[in-house]
Amino acid sequence: MEEAEENLAEFEAFVGDGTVYSAYDGTVMEIGYAAGDELSSSTAVVTFADAASVSMTVSVSEEDIAGIALGDEVMVELTAYEGETFPAVVKSTDTSVSSGSSTVSYDVEVLLTGDTDGIFTDMTGSVTFVEKQVEDVLYVSNKAVISEGTKSYVKVKNSDGTTEKREVATGFSDGVNVEIQSGLEEGETVLIESQVKTS
Repeated sequence: MEEAEENLAEFEAFVGDGTVYSAYDGTVMEIGYAAGDELSSSTAVVTFADAASVSMTVSVSEEDIAGIALGDEVMVELTAYEGETFPAVVKSTDTSVSSGSSTVSYDVEVLLTGDTDGIFTDMTGSVTFVEKQVEDVLYVSNKAVISEGTKSYVKVKNSDGTTEKREVATGFSDGVNVEIQSGLEEGETVLIESQVKTS
């Protein structure tokens, strides 16, 4: 009887006022019990996610791992939210080689830094590592740039309908567009020429 009373007192002290409190803010993901269920050490009462600690782990090849450092900015795209990107930073890199593959790769964990509401455990997506970034630049399609030797040109349509070939200085390119450092002004019309083929 005394042992049972001690166990009951210990349980009541643990349960307190019957409310489960979390050490930090988060979103409840799962409730392990309903009223009347028997408690078990193998089942959590409540499972919740820390809203301030949403992360994703991706494999990075040995060719690219050297260019990644802690704190680097990355962009995360989730399959559930097509066309939307989430900012993140590199949280950690696991320098032990991933096994079971002929290609050497390393696990990199990124921590999402923006609004993570609506992001749930086991969602899939991709991570884009930003190697170089430029802001507030004038750019045109790569297809508009004509290269002749070491010089680059574009064809500009003037307000009177005439066209002129103008030399430009190009900068960073993302593979689709290229930065124009000089030679063009914002608002000017640049032409993209294509060849018509007959069969």
